[in-house]
Amino acid sequence: MRLADVHRALTAPSDEAKPQMRWWWFGPDISAVDVDRQLAAMQAAGIGGVEVAFVYPLRPGSPDWLSDEVLAVLRHAAERAREIGLRFHVTLGSGWSFGGTHVTPDNAARQLVWERRAVPPGSRILRPVHPESDEHLVAAAIYDGDLADPVRGAAALVIAADQSVAVPDGRGPRVVLLGVTRPTGQVVKRAAAGADGPVLDHYSAAATRQHVEHVGGRILGAVPAGLIESFFCDSLEVYAANWTDALPEEFERRRGYSFDGLLHHLAESGGDPTRGGAELAAAAVAAAGSPGDAGDGDDDTAVAHRLRADFVRTLSELYEENFVAVCRGWCSDHGVPFRIQGYGEPPARVGSYRFADRYEGEGWGWKTLTATRWASSAAHVDGVNTVSCEAWTWTHSPSFRATPLDLRGEAHEHFLSGVNELLGHGWPHSPGSATDDGAGASDAGLGWFFYAAGALDDRNPWWPAMPALMGSLQRLGDVLREGRPQRDVLLLVSNDETAQTLQRAADGSQHLDLYKATRAALPDGLVAALREAGRDFDLVDDTMLDRVTPSTGQVVVVAGSATLSSAERTWLSLVSAEGGHVFAVESPGAPGTSVAVDGLVAAVDAVLPRRSGAAVAPDAPGALDLGVVRRDGDTTDVAVLINTGPHTVPFTWESRTARSRTEFWSPDTGAQVPAGAPGVLAPYEAVVVVETDEPEGVTDPAPASRLVEVALEGPWTVAFDDASPSPVTLPHRWEDTRPSYSGSAVYETSVVLADDQVAGAASLSLGPSAAWAPERRTEAETLRSQSYRAHVDPPVGEVAVMHVNGVLAGVAWAPPYAVPVSGLLRAGSNEVRIEVFNTLANRLAGDPAPAALEAAVESSYGRRFHFQDLERAAVDLRSGLFGPVTLRLG
Repeated sequence: MRLADVHRALTAPSDEAKPQMRWWWFGPDISAVDVDRQLAAMQAAGIGGVEVAFVYPLRPGSPDWLSDEVLAVLRHAAERAREIGLRFHVTLGSGWSFGGTHVTPDNAARQLVWERRAVPPGSRILRPVHPESDEHLVAAAIYDGDLADPVRGAAALVIAADQSVAVPDGRGPRVVLLGVTRPTGQVVKRAAAGADGPVLDHYSAAATRQHVEHVGGRILGAVPAGLIESFFCDSLEVYAANWTDALPEEFERRRGYSFDGLLHHLAESGGDPTRGGAELAAAAVAAAGSPGDAGDGDDDTAVAHRLRADFVRTLSELYEENFVAVCRGWCSDHGVPFRIQGYGEPPARVGSYRFADRYEGEGWGWKTLTATRWASSAAHVDGVNTVSCEAWTWTHSPSFRATPLDLRGEAHEHFLSGVNELLGHGWPHSPGSATDDGAGASDAGLGWFFYAAGALDDRNPWWPAMPALMGSLQRLGDVLREGRPQRDVLLLVSNDETAQTLQRAADGSQHLDLYKATRAALPDGLVAALREAGRDFDLVDDTMLDRVTPSTGQVVVVAGSATLSSAERTWLSLVSAEGGHVFAVESPGAPGTSVAVDGLVAAVDAVLPRRSGAAVAPDAPGALDLGVVRRDGDTTDVAVLINTGPHTVPFTWESRTARSRTEFWSPDTGAQVPAGAPGVLAPYEAVVVVETDEPEGVTDPAPASRLVEVALEGPWTVAFDDASPSPVTLPHRWEDTRPSYSGSAVYETSVVLADDQVAGAASLSLGPSAAWAPERRTEAETLRSQSYRAHVDPPVGEVAVMHVNGVLAGVAWAPPYAVPVSGLLRAGSNEVRIEVFNTLANRLAGDPAPAALEAAVESSYGRRFHFQDLERAAVDLRSGLFGPVTLRLG
């Protein structure tokens, strides 16, 4: 990375860095006319591409999703996107997870479930499954006690060829434990018309191949591969799928032993979770000769721990090789990259991403472990420079509540988590017959929107702010593609350890999500401690160690792991031998220096000098809200410093590198800004810090002179689109008189200025935002856990388009809510016109159409969705102009 690369990314960012949108095709029921209008609207707003997602119908009579009619429109959309310079992605299925009518019973997802039957003394024969059912008995064991007792000390029983089990005589009450495999019964969620059917077996190459050939073949038969940027797979939600017919053979081939007679250990309860794991199991097996020879007590516990680890490891490998690699191989054969959100169930590992072409995450929260970090870590280790995330999935639920500031705040958290490409969630197709021209609502209500937030299309009254928002995020995305990601710490994830928390429930209802298990296993506050100290990290697991070379100064943290595999211990010893540093946090028995969570930052600081960063008074409001993400280059380094909180934060940038000078740039304007000491970041604002050895290429802007504020005290008038101008006093809140109004209103006033007031720099300010009190923030966070919301009351609700003397000055939509007006002022009277736009939530709150639409769809297609959180549409709405409005001169 050189200085010219950074300047180019900020002043002329690449179109490939523009945020893109998931484009929901409901039905799919969309016309070429609607395609053209919506693509043009996206392009005009600065959106860089679309990802077509085929989801549930919203009116009767929708065509089947792979019909010639739909595929013809899909080709038209791909061609039109290419014509106007938009990227075009297609989901390789409908709804989620992959499946449909084409999935045969032998290719459907299967599960192993555990049934318990109490039996009295005496011998008997049990036949637990019907010969003609699609169920198979694969394990049987017996233990003393009744159904209220945990599964402990079970002894395996033999399964006869006719699927019967001979229960021996006994002295008292006993329980027979039966392991039965059957279809999960899961069907595709949110399926389009004609896409209903079972979810496929993600451990079977044959099942995956049948799906991609059926779906992908139909799509590529209509749309040339050269028009498709990628085929996409959404997050893995194949619930309870922990079996495939080939699992016994695959397990024995991969692990070197059979689980016959051992499988019941997966259902066992109890034992000491700090013992066992791969190391204790290996020791027990070495002593006993084979897993099946292990004895009672600790040896038996060790075998159970090893079996759990090996069972999950085998499922992970089958998912990687038989689903991800098969999808990627088929896509590659047809010239289209394969992109996946590779976390969830089946048990995807961090290292599983290496089987795909493009890596994508989901979830905001820069101080926690998110699936976004799961993806960015894999990308950084594998040398994949561009890593995307699904953004705005639940932003400010319900639909139409999200504001541009909400979108900015959440997007910044994704950037802090290591991604540099955003795919918004999303743009709901709404046909012209369902809505009016976008500014308001027709008799059909607000039209179509996704059941979950957000609805990020041009029906939102605040849409005039969208180009500015997209431009800012485009610049950040592009500058974060330059150079190399800088990570202070590698956080070692033990898959075998986290596997011990899986496969424990006796009814088979447990989840197989290694990401969630890893997140739960990390000590509380560990990630936040690192990030608040300006440190960053990547996850690594044992499948990635061959791609992470131990080196001098390297810092590795083992956290929340009681046991480690021999491969992990060997790698850690190499790190230490090469001059690296290993710290163990709440990981008894792990190698390295043991430290507590609250001592980790100091331990890292002692061995790894701090990089340049922002210094903030520790007791200042918002001191812990500043996050930083860095990229290193040969002659130039970049840091993006982001205020993620509701308070204005003064900071001093402390440069600790050998670089000769520092520049500060605004992602909002793409211009260099004064390097003030201290600098100031408004709520949810970002600044790009450039440290370089190269000679100065851009003139350093002069620092601002002392400001003089002139209050615009009025008189003010306001005019709604259905009324003439009338006098108004600021602050003015629409909900006081027009609670159901969504749209715009024009505020006007004038101000008289002297000759000496119009010569210099000037800006028109709407005033500061106000941070919420803690109790109000707590109340807002009762929304869905991933429903992001900015915690401020802005001086305008929500966007202001400002004109001075009839000339457009700019759009204010985020702190500091000011636009430059230099050159627009004149001596004498100056006319100020502020057009304010709110959200559609006011209309949504009183709109009966969504409930009627949901009922109509259910009568035709069954219950496929439920509009979520609509009862919160009117909570805490604040539309209007609140002020104080001032001219800031000088």
